[in-house]
Amino acid sequence: MPHSSGGGSHGGGSHGGSHGGHGGSSSTSHTRTYFPGAHHYAYYKNGKVHHFYNKEPITEASIKKNKVSFRIATIIWAVFYLFMFSALVLGTAFSHPTVPNVRYSDKDIYIEDNLGIFTDDELDDLYDALEEFQDITNVTPYILTIRNKDWKKHYSDLESYAYDEYLELFDDEMHWLIVFSSDQDDEWEDWYWEGMQGDDTDPILTDHNVDVFRKAFHKYLLDDDISVSDALIKSFDKMEEGLFESNVSWGALIGGTLGIAFHAGIFYLGIWSVFGMNIKTDKLAFELPEAEKKYQEDTCEYCGGMFIHGIHISCPHCGAALPPADGPIFVQDPAKLS
Repeated sequence: MPHSSGGGSHGGGSHGGSHGGHGGSSSTSHTRTYFPGAHHYAYYKNGKVHHFYNKEPITEASIKKNKVSFRIATIIWAVFYLFMFSALVLGTAFSHPTVPNVRYSDKDIYIEDNLGIFTDDELDDLYDALEEFQDITNVTPYILTIRNKDWKKHYSDLESYAYDEYLELFDDEMHWLIVFSSDQDDEWEDWYWEGMQGDDTDPILTDHNVDVFRKAFHKYLLDDDISVSDALIKSFDKMEEGLFESNVSWGALIGGTLGIAFHAGIFYLGIWSVFGMNIKTDKLAFELPEAEKKYQEDTCEYCGGMFIHGIHISCPHCGAALPPADGPIFVQDPAKLS
């Protein structure tokens, strides 16, 4: 479908175009809620006790398996977003204009001057410029001039009118329709213009090339000493000077990079929450013998850290000796329990 090449108005400045148409688990699964058959684990962090339940027992083998899964997921993530960056960002930001290799039959060049603003000599010169452009690019231009009231009765902007007009005029995607509209007021002319290009013209009518045309045409239209026909001819000449030069769209490069980086960061947080975070907590965790039991917690009188009552002989946070606990002391992993 066609899309805007940009446009502008006497009072509102110019605007750019828009491309495109309108067995056991492979990782431990932590949960805060007890379920039948669960293993009850706890760990200490920032002076607090954290509990979670796990379907499978946490072992050195399961931690190692999680590490492998985490590395594989990270590699897949990196390769995927490197491809996305190369295809979407670099492919869009760096343009290398080429002539579209598209065959189409409707190659007649038209200047439909409903405003009557072109003299015979101007029409001859303008046709010469349009034919030269067609010979270079294989794109067929079509110039249309209309009165403001002819499109404002049914459209809120000239871009929407130009889009529908393109679909009405052409059966292919190899035309470039340029619409100029005016009220032809002698004191202050209220003019508008809009470019509408077929999708197949994109290889040569790149963002950069149409931007060169857009800026030049708008600047010439603002000059009262330059006619509309001369503004068009000068703008085509200006664009053709660097038509095949490779260029970088810094806006697309920076905007695309930031967009990909944000999306990649969100996705990586998901990977981290499934694998990376569990690996970290699994290394700190110790299993409590009674999965369903609600364990009492105490506060260290020296550092204020919280710990599970009845399983330590020293504070797991600061190492201070603890008073004798009521009830039996069990030690599953002395290195973890202090």
